[in-house]
Amino acid sequence: MAYGTGSIPFVRTTDIADLKVKADPRQGVSQQIHDEYAAKAAVQEGDVLVVRDGTYLVGSSAIVTATDAPALICGGIYRLRSSNPEQLDPNGLLGLLNLPLVRRQMRAKQFTRDVIDTLGKRFFEVLIPDPMSQSARLLGGKLRLSWRIVKI
Repeated sequence: MAYGTGSIPFVRTTDIADLKVKADPRQGVSQQIHDEYAAKAAVQEGDVLVVRDGTYLVGSSAIVTATDAPALICGGIYRLRSSNPEQLDPNGLLGLLNLPLVRRQMRAKQFTRDVIDTLGKRFFEVLIPDPMSQSARLLGGKLRLSWRIVKI
């Protein structure tokens, strides 16, 4: 209902493409609306956004740059924010989320709720390789990765 009330972008699932947030989102909200919902839906540089809802878009992800903020995100997007960027670099997380084996997991966990496909909370069941773990090692010329659920 707040669409068109201002110039602060309201990022929808269709605004996530090619690992980035579209430069010209279709909808905008006012500063007042932004401030009201900032705690739950505002983004900052370094946030990783993952599409939770939408048949073909589920699992799509993007990293928020300085030029993308301020903005609000819709409820169909997870906002991942590293509490320790030195240990879990946002760009590294974006890369890991887009590995084919991680994307396949997201596809496999996708289900239909009412009329829309979603990951729902199953997203938090997706296992992501941890290339920094001590058990990551080269075997036969290939990097062997340990697996763990990354708590975000």
